[in-house]
Amino acid sequence: MLWIIVIFVVIGIPILHTLLTYKVTANNIEADYQDDYNFEPQEQKKVTPQMIDSPVTFTSFIGQQNVVELLRMHILAAKKTGKVTPHILLDGPGGTGKTTLAMCTANAVDTNLYITTPSTFKDKDSVINFLFDSNFGPKIGEGDVLFIDEIHRLRESAAIYLYSAMQDFYIDVGGSVLELPKFTVIGATTDSGMMAAPFRDRFKVKLTLSTYNINDIADIIIDFKNIQKDIALELAKRSCGVPRIAKSLSDNISAYKDANNIAELTLDHVDYICDLLGIDKNGLNQSARKIVLYFQNNQNKPTGINSLATTLNISKETIQYEIFPTLFNLGLLISNGTRGKSLSENGLKYRLGCN
Repeated sequence: MLWIIVIFVVIGIPILHTLLTYKVTANNIEADYQDDYNFEPQEQKKVTPQMIDSPVTFTSFIGQQNVVELLRMHILAAKKTGKVTPHILLDGPGGTGKTTLAMCTANAVDTNLYITTPSTFKDKDSVINFLFDSNFGPKIGEGDVLFIDEIHRLRESAAIYLYSAMQDFYIDVGGSVLELPKFTVIGATTDSGMMAAPFRDRFKVKLTLSTYNINDIADIIIDFKNIQKDIALELAKRSCGVPRIAKSLSDNISAYKDANNIAELTLDHVDYICDLLGIDKNGLNQSARKIVLYFQNNQNKPTGINSLATTLNISKETIQYEIFPTLFNLGLLISNGTRGKSLSENGLKYRLGCN
């Protein structure tokens, strides 16, 4: 009996330990695999050609005529040569039509449009999960358009895996090549300088959008809400050349008209609504006027974005991408190189107040 116990201690226990260790290790491997390739739904919006409204075409697009003409040219050239539309980078102020132009492009190509943001792509795995299904089959189709808004915010750890997807249409995963159909990436940015040069170079077509003139903005407002011409022009003056702002003002004035059963809007109605919104006759909102007032009250000392953001409790992004471009366009702001920004002579004379 004793010799049986000895044999069990010497031989049986090590074997049992090995089996238990193997089981734990195997479970760990399976868990690691699931962690590495956890195919959770990624943040994206798929827009099929049938879902895109018929007015979203280059023909009906108002403004940015040079950009529209160049986009049409590249799409037509790709069709005639049997190629996919090249990757496109749209650089310009927020609210100037970059998303709409992506829709126009997908509509012109008659293909699907995928809309997403940099928050979708955190690392290699999230890029793979976005582009491939659980069987590693591509989710995106031949000629489809992938629109990435604010693409300059994309993490470098994710961008490097988009390089090969964009240039060679495959991703290398541990020596295994996952092939992709040829597709088009349209990136929208308010600051292409923040993008790494190798990533920026993947976009063969780089186009710059600008703010709109008053007449184009008025036409957009009339097309959007069928508002009378004089009201549309007044709203356009307060939109800082940005269609998104114009549409927001149009929504507010239309709601005011409907709520009060007003037959015909007047300029006094525009003044009233803009007073409520805190927008002056040149389109400056409360945050923009705070910055103008800061310079006026501090001897117009050149100041950087970080200092302004901290002092006035306004986000750096809002100052850099919304307020500063508006003040520059109105001729109220000048740059002092590395010392920061300050007001121009017109800025120093600017009378603050809603109207």
